[in-house]
Amino acid sequence: MAGSGAKQWIAVTVAGLALWFGPNLPRVQAAEFQYAADYLNRQQADLTSGVVHQLFVMPATGLSGSANSLELTWPDSPDGTWCRVTAGDLTVQPLANPVGSNESATPMPGPLSASCLPGGVGTGDTIVVSGVGPLTVGTKYGLAVADGPLGRLGTPPPAQGLRATLTSRSGLTAVDTIGFFQSTLNNDQLVVSAVVTAAPPPGSGNPSVEFRGLSAPSGQVTVRRDDVVMESVPSDTQATFALVLVNQPTGPHLFVVSGTDRHGRSLAPVTFALNLTPGSTTVISGVFLGPSIGLDRPAVNSGQSVTVFGATAPNSAVTVNVGSDRTQRYTVTADAAGQWSKILDTKNLAAGTYTVKARAAVNGIVSADSAAVSFSVSPAAPAAVYSPADISQDQRVDIVDLSILLFYWNQRNPANPRADLNRDGVVDIIDFSIMLYAWTG
Repeated sequence: MAGSGAKQWIAVTVAGLALWFGPNLPRVQAAEFQYAADYLNRQQADLTSGVVHQLFVMPATGLSGSANSLELTWPDSPDGTWCRVTAGDLTVQPLANPVGSNESATPMPGPLSASCLPGGVGTGDTIVVSGVGPLTVGTKYGLAVADGPLGRLGTPPPAQGLRATLTSRSGLTAVDTIGFFQSTLNNDQLVVSAVVTAAPPPGSGNPSVEFRGLSAPSGQVTVRRDDVVMESVPSDTQATFALVLVNQPTGPHLFVVSGTDRHGRSLAPVTFALNLTPGSTTVISGVFLGPSIGLDRPAVNSGQSVTVFGATAPNSAVTVNVGSDRTQRYTVTADAAGQWSKILDTKNLAAGTYTVKARAAVNGIVSADSAAVSFSVSPAAPAAVYSPADISQDQRVDIVDLSILLFYWNQRNPANPRADLNRDGVVDIIDFSIMLYAWTG
């Protein structure tokens, strides 16, 4: 990124991708973007579909006309992973803000279109956005490039430090560019973006850190630094929050973002290890705390139901996993107030203890896993065995049962069939004798 003052290597995480910005990356003869960020919805390796890039750029050089383009290019190997073999047209949409965060950008102008081009010998996979309209120096622009129906965008195998380049072009001429390293991991990661401003000369001020993202509606979000509470802020009715910490000490620190929903139930926290440099500003965007979660009962007999419930971002898709091996898996939708619930069926669960976790997703952004809650399943209780003379079925043959029998005395096919103890169609002395034999007092 461009800026006056000394530059340094800066490790950040952009939308789940680990990016390294630095001054010595090879690039074409072009100016450097004043600002660039790629919010990627998934960091998991070996994905073959469902990938979304949300690009935000601030030109250092103006562009005119509509014969402009943006190119996001990865290294030559492994080819056909960022852009899959079934490459072709992509869905492109102008954006003002990424999902779950705020960039306050101008939607990218022009009759936009995008294609994904797999690399070959000597070339890397490239996303090309064409039809970009006039761009003004110092204005931030945003757009989203989404996967097509055939799985055209993906991610490579697990790797660290895959160098990528973002370039703007006027016709065939490179105008602005920026380089960064990207990494993919074995497991899915939170959708998190960190944008670190160009560092001014050392000692010019204390660092600041800003956290933005989603929690649960009308709840509370708290940030701890090195296990000390720094600040708490409320989340709004759409579950969004923003929290700024100024005058932070330099050096490595552990920040934990946690929260509660409007009922006081805990949301699963997210942890960030940051190394703060003098005068730097770090913005962590797209934080999505795990849903709150609870159970209506801790133990049931087989066949009884258990309801799991909680709160998260409104209208998000909540995946509920039962058992460490996902014995049962359900997806429900949170309502407009962020509340969600699911009735779990236990009739096919063996006796034992089961853990339940939930994860939410909205517009391709995936939350952290919730805390784990547990319930136990016991074998179904055997059906009670009653004496034929126990008309009231209270496990006793006594005056209560005699009173019922006398009420139906000499009646044929009584309204209460249990009064006819020998089932011969009439309540008589034989039924009375059976009751006396079974009498318990």
